[in-house]
Amino acid sequence: MISLSNPEKLFWANLLIYVEQEVKPNSKGFSFKNKSLTKFCKQNGIVLESLKNSKALPALTPGKDKNTIRFKCSGSACADLLRHLRNAFAHFNISKDAKGNYELCDKHNGVLTMAGHIKPKLLIALVEQIKSTRSK
Repeated sequence: MISLSNPEKLFWANLLIYVEQEVKPNSKGFSFKNKSLTKFCKQNGIVLESLKNSKALPALTPGKDKNTIRFKCSGSACADLLRHLRNAFAHFNISKDAKGNYELCDKHNGVLTMAGHIKPKLLIALVEQIKSTRSK
């Protein structure tokens, strides 16, 4: 089990509350192809791989898949990613590598549905970027 700093705990708790109160009741309005989001990801070397109808989620390659989040998607990719991240926190499927980067996963009935390896500060900024894509 890893120890999270107080700012990290606050980030994760806020994400959980946001997903429960804002995303679950209405997952519409997010844009995975938003220009600001795609530019942010490109500038920061973030790879978001949303896979639909995939039987098995390919595992991340240690050392190669830096700042990568691979996840199963059934509807809105942004909403699904936020839900997977919420689940990683809620089920405490979060660890850190030797450099302090998050290693995240989400599982459904024992099957991997999300795997991620990302720097904590980038994840926080990524979540804010995703939230900003939502149309009002």
